[in-house]
Amino acid sequence: MSFQQAYFYTDTINNFYPLLVDDNLKMIIINSWQNLVSRKLINIYAYVIMPNHIHLVWNILKMNGKESPAGSFAKYTAHQFRKYLLEFRPDLLHRFTTEKVDRKMQFWKRDHLQYH
Repeated sequence: MSFQQAYFYTDTINNFYPLLVDDNLKMIIINSWQNLVSRKLINIYAYVIMPNHIHLVWNILKMNGKESPAGSFAKYTAHQFRKYLLEFRPDLLHRFTTEKVDRKMQFWKRDHLQYH
């Protein structure tokens, strides 16, 4: 990944579950992007939020400490999704539990796509 270069980015909800039909979860995504933009870590040129995935045309301006803005986005939104589901849709949490040693839940697939 090169800074200052536009990329087409796609990320998918784990198991292609249509989690993003809920407007509150879409707003978590948008709020995360707004935060990254306001901190001058990314620029966004276009995006679409589909029921089970997102597309984004962006460029990454700089790292977020030791973490890429894409990593920050995925981590932040996953924590917020979990928090929201615990309160409003606990019946959906089982769809995102995992046996992985580094996490209890996984909302985003591990293999996002990024092209320039």
